Amino acid sequence: MQRKGLCPDAVSFVCILKAAGSARAIDEGKKIHKEIVNRGFLPEDITLGTSLVDMYAKCGVVVKAQQVLNELPVKNVVTWNALIEGYAQYGQGDGAMNFRLSSL
Repeated sequence: MQRKGLCPDAVSFVCILKAAGSARAIDEGKKIHKEIVNRGFLPEDITLGTSLVDMYAKCGVVVKAQQVLNELPVKNVVTWNALIEGYAQYGQGDGAMNFRLSSL
């Protein structure tokens, strides 16, 4: 995309993060995260923040997913559910319940 002179936007990054999470490509996901931060997209877009939480959770890096969620300026039920699902997916249901209850 960039080689063709097109600049990715927040929607592009959401799609890329979804692909990275599905492929469990954590190294690529971290690079994408850095690029998102460098471009200043994160504070403006809750969907992008949720996609980051989801990508880290799907890659099994639930602690990082939780850290990203904690740093987001705006959160919604979808953002929280992405983290809770990540805990549950990796057999950490207790972590999901404890995090959820302690965050209320």
